[in-house]
Amino acid sequence: FSDRTLSSPPTCPAAPTCPAPATCPEASTCPPPITCPDCPTTPILTTVEPTTPVLTTVEPTTPVLTTVEPTTPVLTTVEPTTPVLTTVEPTTPVLTTVEPTTPVLTTVEPTTPVLTTVGTTPPLQPAVKDRCTSNGGSYFTYDGVFYCRGGVASWNGARDWCENMGMTMAQPNDPNGLVRVINTYSWPGGDYWIGGKSSNTNVKWLNGTVISNNNPLWYGSPLRLDDNQCLTMLTYGGTRTLWTNFCTRSNGGYELCEGQTLLPNVPWHVVGSDRFVRFPQGMSWVAARSHCQSFDLDIYEPRNITAVGIYLDENFSDNWYWVGARGNGTHQVWLSGEVLTRADPWYRDYWQYVSSSYCVEIITHAGIPANRTSLAGVACTRTNNDVLCG
Repeated sequence: FSDRTLSSPPTCPAAPTCPAPATCPEASTCPPPITCPDCPTTPILTTVEPTTPVLTTVEPTTPVLTTVEPTTPVLTTVEPTTPVLTTVEPTTPVLTTVEPTTPVLTTVEPTTPVLTTVGTTPPLQPAVKDRCTSNGGSYFTYDGVFYCRGGVASWNGARDWCENMGMTMAQPNDPNGLVRVINTYSWPGGDYWIGGKSSNTNVKWLNGTVISNNNPLWYGSPLRLDDNQCLTMLTYGGTRTLWTNFCTRSNGGYELCEGQTLLPNVPWHVVGSDRFVRFPQGMSWVAARSHCQSFDLDIYEPRNITAVGIYLDENFSDNWYWVGARGNGTHQVWLSGEVLTRADPWYRDYWQYVSSSYCVEIITHAGIPANRTSLAGVACTRTNNDVLCG
């Protein structure tokens, strides 16, 4: 516009205010710089145009900056390493995959039939023990089984109480032995509901096994055989501990449940009617008992001492095992309260060691058990004995 010739002096339009530089009107609507001095856009641009090369010269540097931008892909190229980090995340399932190993302890439960078949007992989930005490029960173990006692109820109420804790009504292999233990623990005497029901012909355990009508454990005769009768265990009948009562009788007996002991993946050994766990770790009698009790068991009291001794002699190289008897000053006494006599299978004259500092072991080497001479009273402080728990 500076080279343009005007025929007469221009008159500036009435638009007095020049818009902001970014929105200034087109130069065609506004005469040359003389006309709109407040609008520096056009002249500045015109004046700056000679310097445009300088600016243009700078602009080539813009490619330099732009050239830097291609380095952004370099950073972007680093991003693919993020998948490397992301690739590590898939290893999280590896950690998760480890968790299924925890159920290995729990997974033992489905193997219950197998373990039972080969003479072993699966472990008790600690939650079952906790449920016993949190529901007002008290517990002990006997013969490799966890027992929980509740309050007085009907048979149906006792069954429901047991099942709500994930247990079953007690079905003891040895009712008389269980009664001895109950009396040892000073639990209330009387009747205990256990897992059996009557029909018009016989009484069956809940597992389907028939209890013979001639079983010497029956408290009296004739048996009360009808659908309204359920099985009880008596604590006052001596060796006659089984009887029946009306299932609906609300004060018919104490609730008695059974579960599995707290031994993960430890095999139970079965010898005839004996069931026990073997721990081949040398320790004193007191330490051995504490070890058993840590699994809610106790030092084992064999029913057939000779058979258990022969089994251990033939299958293991250990020489001595602590069992559940200790001197009281006059005799050796089983933890259940039964007194050992000279007629028991003692080794030589070791039956004479009856002070409280002497405890009973089974000798299990050199064929000694086969000679029916496997028991010995020895110092309870001996630490080279293994232990049987049950």
